[in-house]
Amino acid sequence: MKPCRVETNGMEMELDRRSLAMIRLSFGGRTWFENPDNGASLWRLHAVDARGRRVDLECGGCRRAEVVRRKDGVELRWTGVAHRAAGAGPFDVTVRLAPVAGRRLLTAWRIDVRNRSGDWTLWHLLFPLLNGLRPGPSPDRDMLFWPEMWGMQTTGWERMKEVSGVCGGYGKHSAQFMGFSHSDRTFYFASHDPEQWPKHMVFKPVSCRSRRSAQMYFLAHPAGMTEAGNSYGQQYDVVLGEIPGDWYDAARTYAQWVRGRPWVSSPPKNAFKGLREEREILVWEQGSINAFPSERVVTVNDLPASKWARQMKTLKRKLGVRMAVHMYHWHQTPFDTNYPEYFPVKQGFKDLVADLQDAGIVIMPYINGRLWDHSAPSYDAQAELHAVKCCAERAAPPLRFAWPESYGNGQLLVTMCLASEFWRRKVVQLCERIVKELGCRGIYLDQLGCSGSRTCVDPRHGHSLGGGSYWLEGYRRLLASIRDRIGPEPYLTTENNWEACVADFDALLDTQWNHEENLPIFPAVYWDRGAIYGGDVFGPAFEGGGETFIQRMGMRCVWGGELGWGHFEHLLKPENKDLLDYFIGLCRLRIDHARFFCRGEFLRPPEVVTSDGTKCSSPLKGPVLSALWSDPDGDGCSLFLVNVTRGEQRVKVRMTDARAAARSPAVCVSLRPLESKAVAL
Repeated sequence: MKPCRVETNGMEMELDRRSLAMIRLSFGGRTWFENPDNGASLWRLHAVDARGRRVDLECGGCRRAEVVRRKDGVELRWTGVAHRAAGAGPFDVTVRLAPVAGRRLLTAWRIDVRNRSGDWTLWHLLFPLLNGLRPGPSPDRDMLFWPEMWGMQTTGWERMKEVSGVCGGYGKHSAQFMGFSHSDRTFYFASHDPEQWPKHMVFKPVSCRSRRSAQMYFLAHPAGMTEAGNSYGQQYDVVLGEIPGDWYDAARTYAQWVRGRPWVSSPPKNAFKGLREEREILVWEQGSINAFPSERVVTVNDLPASKWARQMKTLKRKLGVRMAVHMYHWHQTPFDTNYPEYFPVKQGFKDLVADLQDAGIVIMPYINGRLWDHSAPSYDAQAELHAVKCCAERAAPPLRFAWPESYGNGQLLVTMCLASEFWRRKVVQLCERIVKELGCRGIYLDQLGCSGSRTCVDPRHGHSLGGGSYWLEGYRRLLASIRDRIGPEPYLTTENNWEACVADFDALLDTQWNHEENLPIFPAVYWDRGAIYGGDVFGPAFEGGGETFIQRMGMRCVWGGELGWGHFEHLLKPENKDLLDYFIGLCRLRIDHARFFCRGEFLRPPEVVTSDGTKCSSPLKGPVLSALWSDPDGDGCSLFLVNVTRGEQRVKVRMTDARAAARSPAVCVSLRPLESKAVAL
């Protein structure tokens, strides 16, 4: 039987006539996915019943499948999808394929699932489930990229491994898109979901002796999890298809959609309204009070507190930039214990805050924005009521409970539901005390930017069960309430860079140890909107001549990040004088060109080659790191270069951005050892 063909907007798909399993998926005549043996289902439903039985259903289990061609695209319909042996179903599934306006070869996919069973609950679904991704003509040059922290890539099919994680979860997928490139073309795979429903994004190589392949899919959670008969109507488009170019072009495609979302473009009404460079904190020290139990401040970073404070003031004078201390262990209770009861504070902490802030150094204490210690005296019936609930995979489960988390100290903490006014009020009151009682000019709310949207199945909370928009809505209400209470000046930060946090926080902490595989996806999408700080420059980063420190700070400088999270007092050691001079140079570059990094546009990275023919492609090894940024106050742009070696470098820089190339196609630049430089174009 000949396959069925559907076409829309340059997309061509061959389907098995009986089941509408996908045999081939092409764009512009180029095949990206192929399943020659009877095809593969475009979706998979995971359903459970009250007895705990679980089934997965695909298109082969339907009674009827049909294609309906419409003016605005195509509908694929499956009716009577069931698991006959288990008695699961029936479900009716409709997939709508539509062109993306103004973008040939891009298509918008949506799925609707009608549950006609009275006994089974739809727990999650995989859609679109794309099997049979093919390597390009040169598999060793194929590239997979995804938005992990700054951005990550793997080049070469043999090196590709599974990339799977929650969108917004621990930096794995800080955004809702990824891509696969070969032959100057990219397969773009994105969820354009303005409500940030909980979901996973997955790339998974498939082992097969006869041919290489991989699958890509989103795993989505419907509303009504635990309720028999729940259905699912997708509220957003999954946009996929072919675009010309590489990771940068994919990032810009995503940026066209995401930069209009309120969680990227609309900060809380009481947030700071001035220019970002007017208050940007450029250097971030991490301070840990006492490595031992004590009710008073004795040491900071294993130094006597007074000595450490003097070093911070000296460092502030030498660097000449806005500086902050991200402070841990300021409370008498041990770390990750008895949260959210952070008061009373250690004796002497308030005086330490006043001393350093009088010197112009912002003190930003740590609190956790989502956890309550299950064993804390304050964890009562009210706290238990408003905790996130999970349960076994069952319809109408008899037990819904708060799942405990532990972070290595033997304590058990539970996630609180951000849809809960009770929890939001608790966090807001805590922030107000830190600002007004302690005088701190910053607050770090841990884990809000690294957990993404969560599923909660407690019917007493008043939100939809499982999937829904309630997590994003509750989180944004929390940040707006904090700003209402503390005003625009205190600096707010969180852990990791979930895109939904961009508008609400002044900076986002990067906790990733850097890799040669890093890509500047984040600034290519969120230029002039979001800021990242981090780098893990603690003691070991300064060893061996400080190569790690040099590389990590250089990368962050050119990519527009704020510098640090670490122990910068090591720069004051006599043996680290060249590191201090190098860092002062980075700070001066950033200060003198702050408008570029804070309000400018991150342009396509240039190609840089040294005089001996070395391509500067590694974001860590260099030997010269580079970036192009536009001037927000004019029509020009500037090239930023950092020599991360202790030898002189002469490089030829070829502009790959059309605007920059029109001004100067290529330039030759000489750099002294450890020099950072801007070249106006």
